[in-house]
Amino acid sequence: MTNNSLAFCFLTRGSHNQENLWLNFLKEATPNSYNIYCHNKNAFKHSDNFLSKYEIPNKIPTEWAGISLVRATLLLFKEAFKNTDNKFFLLASESCIPLWNFNFIKDRIFEYDNNLIYESVNWRPNSGDWNEAQRWQKINHYIKTPRYFKKSSQWLCLDRSTVEFILENDETEYFRNVWAADEHYFLTMINKHRINYLRYPFTFSDWRHQTSTDCEANSHPKEFNSLTTRDVATCNNSFFMRKISASCHIKEEVQSFILSRQD
Repeated sequence: MTNNSLAFCFLTRGSHNQENLWLNFLKEATPNSYNIYCHNKNAFKHSDNFLSKYEIPNKIPTEWAGISLVRATLLLFKEAFKNTDNKFFLLASESCIPLWNFNFIKDRIFEYDNNLIYESVNWRPNSGDWNEAQRWQKINHYIKTPRYFKKSSQWLCLDRSTVEFILENDETEYFRNVWAADEHYFLTMINKHRINYLRYPFTFSDWRHQTSTDCEANSHPKEFNSLTTRDVATCNNSFFMRKISASCHIKEEVQSFILSRQD
């Protein structure tokens, strides 16, 4: 067992928004250095879509902010885990793009050799905030202490041993009434069972310019309809970014900048 591959697990609504960039990103990858899996909510519009040949056989209906997103992710991990070459499991959406070339990302992930999760450090379920309190009330029958109920970005990277443990210990039923369970399940599980992880901004989301609604829980990070090299360069040390729209035309100079980035 070599355990030297990345498993790209795409949880999407349909086709990928930026398949051309992904295809160019993967061109430099050596054979057997990655595998792709896709759980798509809607049917692909074209059979030659980038992700169509990677559609997993077992899928479930999903809804935004529901436990179904966690269970769909577990189906992706279950399928990817069958391949013993897969060492790290990366979760991405149809709006995610890489920010560095393939070899840089792969090398760094293997160097860290850890679960990479962007924990929300300002999350305080007992702070008095209505939204946070509502989520906490739905789980405090199971997670007895507020500090053990964690929140993070759902776009993460898990190592093989952690994925194996999570697949063998399905606790999704306890989270079925938690709003945005996908933001809580994996890190809470990891924390509860004392599994090591590194707080790392794996996938960049621009919450500084979020789209707000009347309900804070329904706010979304900025959607990019255009992209510049400056946008890419200001994503800190993240390996990926979202939300890049399907209408976003990534100019050749920006794509070349991304695919040549090494440090």
